[in-house]
Amino acid sequence: MPADNRRARGPKKEPAIRRAAENLLAKYRVADWVHYQIELQPRAQFIQTTRGRPSPWTTYKQVVRTIPVVSATQDAAAIARAQTTDGTFPLVTNTDLPPEVANRTPKNGCENLQPATAECK
Repeated sequence: MPADNRRARGPKKEPAIRRAAENLLAKYRVADWVHYQIELQPRAQFIQTTRGRPSPWTTYKQVVRTIPVVSATQDAAAIARAQTTDGTFPLVTNTDLPPEVANRTPKNGCENLQPATAECK
C-alpha cells in the first residue's frame, strides 16, 4: 500500500475523476447541494537511476508526480431552500376553479362512474 494510505483503485487522472464525480452527483441527484473541487498536489519520490540492489554508492533521481485530491462541500443555503419545498407539489391545472375545488374534482374524466367500476387510467 502506498505511503499516504491511498487505495490504488479507481480513476487516477483529473478528467476521469471529474467525470466520475459528475456521474455520482447526477446519479443521486445532489448536484445542486454538493460541490466538489479537485486539487493537484505534487508528491516527490526518489527512484534509483540504475537497476539492482541499492548500495552506499547508488544514485537516485527525484520524480515529482501530481496526485489529484478530491474535496467535497455541502451548500447549506441550497439545502435550506430545498427543505422549504420538500414534499410540496404545485397544482397545475387549466381550469378556472379555485385550488380548493380543483383538488376535490375527480381527474381523468371518471367523475360519472361508480367507484366499483371506475377503471379509468
